[in-house]
Amino acid sequence: MFDPFLRAIKRSQLLFVSLLISSSSLVYADDSGPLVIDEPESLTQSLESQTDVTDETLNLTELVPVASELDSSLETQAAGPELELATEGEKTEMTEVEKEPLVAQEDAKVSTQVQDTQPLGPVITTPEAASKTSNSPSTPLLPSYPNIKLTGAEDESLDFLWQKTFPTLKHSEPKSIQLVEQNETVSKPEETSVIDDRPSITIIIDDLGYNRRGMEESLSLPVEVALAILPHTPFSKKTALAATEQTRNIILHVPMENERELKLGPGGLYKSMGEKELKETLKAGIESVPGIQGINNHMGSLLTQDTQRMEWVMEVIQPMELFFIDSLTSPNSVALANALKFNLTTTRRDVFLDNIQDEKAIDRQFKRLLAIAKKRGKALAIGHPYPATMNYLSKRLAKLDDDGIRLISIAEYIE
Repeated sequence: MFDPFLRAIKRSQLLFVSLLISSSSLVYADDSGPLVIDEPESLTQSLESQTDVTDETLNLTELVPVASELDSSLETQAAGPELELATEGEKTEMTEVEKEPLVAQEDAKVSTQVQDTQPLGPVITTPEAASKTSNSPSTPLLPSYPNIKLTGAEDESLDFLWQKTFPTLKHSEPKSIQLVEQNETVSKPEETSVIDDRPSITIIIDDLGYNRRGMEESLSLPVEVALAILPHTPFSKKTALAATEQTRNIILHVPMENERELKLGPGGLYKSMGEKELKETLKAGIESVPGIQGINNHMGSLLTQDTQRMEWVMEVIQPMELFFIDSLTSPNSVALANALKFNLTTTRRDVFLDNIQDEKAIDRQFKRLLAIAKKRGKALAIGHPYPATMNYLSKRLAKLDDDGIRLISIAEYIE
């Protein structure tokens, strides 16, 4: 935008400098005619003879001094800023350019007015002036300007001549601003886990492993229902493997001696056993059912009252990190207390669902289970693979939401 204006100022000042340099002998060229060389006095007289001068046109007699006056005016040069000339190889210091910027602007205005009133074209030097300057190359053209030698393309560059005559301070270019794209963080609503504070129940089905029907019916119940499998039975491994595929909790249902002297079956633990025999029998039973997470007692009304035998049981399952469920077949059981003494994860049964194998009786026990859960927050029930129990649970567990109760796994229950 300011480039044409600056270049006009540059041309005006250079024109004025050339006018001063060629003051001793000036040559004006017509548009189409040959060069006409006049002495300063004749030139002044020709300029004074011009009558078509407006109020805004400058009088050239005031700007073009005679030869005698030019010699004396060289010492008090007013055409531009004063420059101190240094020896060759040293830099030119131009403090006046910085101190008096208005002088250059005023000279630019005067030079522009002279150019407007000059009808004969640009001012050029005579051969005599050129010969004088060539004879003394070390002598500057003007005392206040450096002797600038221009060669090649530099001679043709007006910008280069301007910079050499009036050098300016170099300003550092503004650094490009680098926009760093920040990853936009999308504020997502915090995922708040909804806590279900409804009362909960869990159910264990005991005595599995002897028949296929019990295995299939128990596996058809919700996966939250845990399966307690007797050791060394015909369907123990099949039941355990099928339950594992369902991600269902599996428990070893350990036979323990009862007060009524009922037969225990394979893998039973008796009060008459010593420590070594009891522990080896229990370990063999644990290995016979793959994938178990804990154990509970089958019968055991007599053995669960024996503190010493219960300690042996806990010593076996503690390093295996198995939990213990007291089926509570006797109110005098010490099984839960011993499990707590060994820092095991443990709990005990609240309700037996099917002491009486009738759906109405089972329903009463189930309602009792729900009442305990609502009062205490949770409750545990134990059932068996009887047809009445399987039929009732398959229908009743689907309606727990209507009761405001949720069914959970044994693993979640004992956490």
